[in-house]
Amino acid sequence: MKLLFSITSCLFLISPLSAASRPLADTFLEEGFGARAQGMGNAQTALADDVHMLYWNPAGLTDQTPMTLAAYYNPAVESAHSLFFAYGLPVGPVYTAAGFFRNESRDIELTDGLGTVLRQQDFSQEVMSLSAGFSVLPSLFTNGLTVKYFRSKFAPFKMDGTGVDLGLQSRWRFLRAGFKWQDIGNTRLSGDGFLGGSVQETIPSRLRFGVAVALISPDAGRSLSPRAHEKGFLGLTVNLAADAVMPVNDDKDDSAQYYGSEIWFHQRLALRGGWSKRRGTSLGASAKVGRVLLDYAFLLHEEFNNLQRFSTNILFGKLSDD
Repeated sequence: MKLLFSITSCLFLISPLSAASRPLADTFLEEGFGARAQGMGNAQTALADDVHMLYWNPAGLTDQTPMTLAAYYNPAVESAHSLFFAYGLPVGPVYTAAGFFRNESRDIELTDGLGTVLRQQDFSQEVMSLSAGFSVLPSLFTNGLTVKYFRSKFAPFKMDGTGVDLGLQSRWRFLRAGFKWQDIGNTRLSGDGFLGGSVQETIPSRLRFGVAVALISPDAGRSLSPRAHEKGFLGLTVNLAADAVMPVNDDKDDSAQYYGSEIWFHQRLALRGGWSKRRGTSLGASAKVGRVLLDYAFLLHEEFNNLQRFSTNILFGKLSDD
């Protein structure tokens, strides 16, 4: 009996903030990783400076000195939920990181041609990433590389494939610039279709550019990261960031812009906000308690329900302010 499955409905279940023009294979990544990034409207390419940058820009991994464990959880929305774990570890001059993200929509109904519900099935999408941040010419820029493995499964449908991202970051005084070549040469996924036979999907290559201004005292040192535990002027650190994304070889207009800002108070508390046409307005906050950093984001959207996001970074090893 022929099974019918609504791709459009599944898209909204998987990622309430996604754009319908995005390819199904990576729509679930549209919302991004980490409540800090989401609170800043996903403007992170130049500012990425915690273990979440294995997604945003692996070149930012070079800002990390301690071992870091990150966890991120999205509360269920319309039976869909997601979680993310990442672990970062310095190995000599290279900072390495591994991450796992899973998005699942539960109890999707499979029906026959008459609309009769045959059974319910969970739809899961996962991406596993391995990243390295290093400096070939540290006086000019830092480099980063991410290898990621995609996997999707729904009833008889399954598909997987591997992609590669390349990142760069550069800084001069209070200015930072970032670049990520995402899905170099396109990421090709293949597997088994709903009705038998093989299926293929392509995630098009994209370029992501970012600029940021970090307003802190001149004696704060080379690192402009608020996660570096340095105190700025009057105990304040202000970060302003903007990103632009554009396709490399794709007929669809998949370009987008993202804007964000945040202010830190004595590197212990932070408030932030962001905006993009694709995702709408976002707000956020952070609190650092000892070696635990808690991030929160509140996402407003005109077409969907408002959402809340939470993430945590736990720092190990010697910190710069120890």
